[in-house]
Amino acid sequence: MDKSRLSGGNVSLCILLCMTFHLYSDPLPARVEHWKDASKNTLSYENLPPSDSFNDQGAPLPSRQGHKGPSFQSLNVSDFEDIPEVKAHYLHYSGKTGQEYLDRVLRRGEPYLPFIHSKIRQMGLPWELAYLPIIESAFIPSALSRSGASGLWQFMLNSINPYDIQVNRWLDERRDFWKSTSGALEKLKSNYAVLGDWLLAIGAYNCGLGCMQRALKAAGTRDFWTLARNGYLPAETVSYVPRFLAVSRFASYPGRYRLPLQWEDHLWTRVEVSGPVHLSRLAEAADVPLRILAEANQELNQPVTPPQIKGYRLKVPQEYADSITRALNNEELALMDLDTYTIQQGDTLYALSRHYGVSTDLLLEFNPRLDPRRLMIGSEVIIPLAAPMPPYAGPEDSAGIVQYNTVTQYQVQPGDTLSSIGRRYNTSAAELAYNNQLSLNSLIHPGMVLKVPLGESAPEEKR
Repeated sequence: MDKSRLSGGNVSLCILLCMTFHLYSDPLPARVEHWKDASKNTLSYENLPPSDSFNDQGAPLPSRQGHKGPSFQSLNVSDFEDIPEVKAHYLHYSGKTGQEYLDRVLRRGEPYLPFIHSKIRQMGLPWELAYLPIIESAFIPSALSRSGASGLWQFMLNSINPYDIQVNRWLDERRDFWKSTSGALEKLKSNYAVLGDWLLAIGAYNCGLGCMQRALKAAGTRDFWTLARNGYLPAETVSYVPRFLAVSRFASYPGRYRLPLQWEDHLWTRVEVSGPVHLSRLAEAADVPLRILAEANQELNQPVTPPQIKGYRLKVPQEYADSITRALNNEELALMDLDTYTIQQGDTLYALSRHYGVSTDLLLEFNPRLDPRRLMIGSEVIIPLAAPMPPYAGPEDSAGIVQYNTVTQYQVQPGDTLSSIGRRYNTSAAELAYNNQLSLNSLIHPGMVLKVPLGESAPEEKR
């Protein structure tokens, strides 16, 4: 070609063609390696060429390179597209409804995917595992299932102990995208160490490691598809793995399937907080959008960092880390105001919490010697405030508000709703939602423990 004849328009056209080819083609592999044993249609390490990366048992892991350059381990999910169970999900996600769903979910996952991929790279795991939250929670950190599983990775309460995840009245770290991601990847890595096969390990994430081990023993085979097709696994798990493989294929090549492309990395860091801080005060002092702080720290049951957890680490975008650190270290800034109130005859803790806009739990945390059932006239109560409030004038301020003597606990039973529990205890669904940091549309599930405010005519106990 005569280089002298290349005009500016031709150069632009060449660049555009190259970019189009890049967006709609597979990322270039660092080296061609396969996990699929064609005779078994399962993941296998047999007959692999030498590799520089090894798993815990010394078996080589295939490498995968995306357009940005870093090397990842891959499940090579495209190798499974001819499996009938996977093909059915391919057809669904190829349609208009499936494409629209994946578009919404991947956009929702944009703040979290770079962090998840960085963790996966650190741990040497298959990079497609980053798309498991599409199946688990649709990338909604506050997602709560009917069985009580919560967060991006849907941890149950009985499965959090090994993974440094806390649940208490101040926070539910199953909704912490940082800690839950670390815990979920550790769980998947542990499953693989026991089972030696990624399809089995992913299936065990859904049905439980014990369930998968019992299925393997009963079937006498380690082939996932044999287990799935012959009734050895729960129906949900039978669908879970092929659905994950299909979703991962689409999410891995978004340009090819006209799904959103993520050009910017959302970089997160954690900043240590030494005492209770109200997020709205901190956002104002650091000139950070409150929405960002609230969405990044959805584990908080209230917009206040836990008073009695020393070294609580707030997750913040890296670009705001310096301004937030300066605000936290500025002794002249009051990131939470404290007021005092002297108890008068007829006062209740509930009426105080309603007037000042804080929960009864927060009042009790700042007043550990306070007995909500026996408020002593003349004693002082410390009131934590996020913003200046008019003084509370006493019981006359609460005209029209139902006064409650105390709060009891109720364990949710099958079929319960906030309204039905409210009727049982002579209170309202709105009061129940308020006392438990819920919305009126929040899902409640059997086994969940609710705080129930009791009026004078309410029964002492009903369970």
